[in-house]
Amino acid sequence: MKTVLLACKTIKAEIDHVLNATGQGATGLKATGQGDLPVVWIESGLHNTTDRLHLAMQEALDRIERAENPDRVLLGFGFCGNAVLDLRTGDYTLVIPRVDDCITLLLGSFAVRKEISAEGGTYFLTPGWMGHESNIYAEYQYALDKYGKRLTDDIYREILAHYENLGIIDTGVYDFEAFVEQTKVVARTLGLRQRPIRGTLRYIERLLAGPWPDVEFVTVPKFAVVDQDMLDLSD
Repeated sequence: MKTVLLACKTIKAEIDHVLNATGQGATGLKATGQGDLPVVWIESGLHNTTDRLHLAMQEALDRIERAENPDRVLLGFGFCGNAVLDLRTGDYTLVIPRVDDCITLLLGSFAVRKEISAEGGTYFLTPGWMGHESNIYAEYQYALDKYGKRLTDDIYREILAHYENLGIIDTGVYDFEAFVEQTKVVARTLGLRQRPIRGTLRYIERLLAGPWPDVEFVTVPKFAVVDQDMLDLSD
């Protein structure tokens, strides 16, 4: 059965780690050998606009169908602000993690996400989020240049009014201590307290290997449309 992965570049390091650990490897759109998993990446910055992310996903799915003729496409995303809503499948099934976004994917479950949030509003970071041009610190610096420090700080106090912590997720695939050191200035600038958080690759491992139980994944049939009823996050 031919399988293709369509995934977000924000979690590329974690996905690559799992692929290499399991011997699946990763290629571009065309597989180059037995055991290689064709992977298509979508740019991280598209998360800022749900409509643009949805369009990029649909265009990528259509290209994958034409180029690969897959039996199954695995989606390395969460629901991402309902960007997956109304995606259309072709002659393949689509498997979507039943999580709100990629943060929950790296934490292992929506329940863990809620537990962390119950202990204080938390803005989460990994190198994947810091690595693209629209990360929160880069946006702060842009605002600083445009509006000056006083107005920028007022703006960000409003934006982050419900956040207390800067959650640094340790996914085990990068130098965690170095990243904690790097993000000290981010926490200090935004008035947040750094909070180390243990991540997990379990959800990604299950996505890539299966099985895909309904409690953790949405399996969209061939020639179907993702509707709101499919996107249930209730416990």
